[in-house]
Amino acid sequence: MTNTVGKAREFGVALSGVENVFELPNDCKLEIPVKALIDTLDENYVLVAHPFPQIEGEMLLFQRDIEDQSQEQEGMIICRDYSLRKRV
Repeated sequence: MTNTVGKAREFGVALSGVENVFELPNDCKLEIPVKALIDTLDENYVLVAHPFPQIEGEMLLFQRDIEDQSQEQEGMIICRDYSLRKRV
């Protein structure tokens, strides 16, 4: 987010809405059971089995967000899914 905002300011582009691009409503945060966790990697990345796979063996690799961990329910991993965000 900082790079996008910084570049916009550098080139004099209007910032209306740019700062909120990465804000997600709670509906866009998927809860994945900890049982689906395959491996924890460096820099807070995790590899999990997809809870709703479209093809057999589908997995997700994502970086956990510290803010989401405080909201994390016991036994669940929170994943931000930007594809669920409504397009404006």
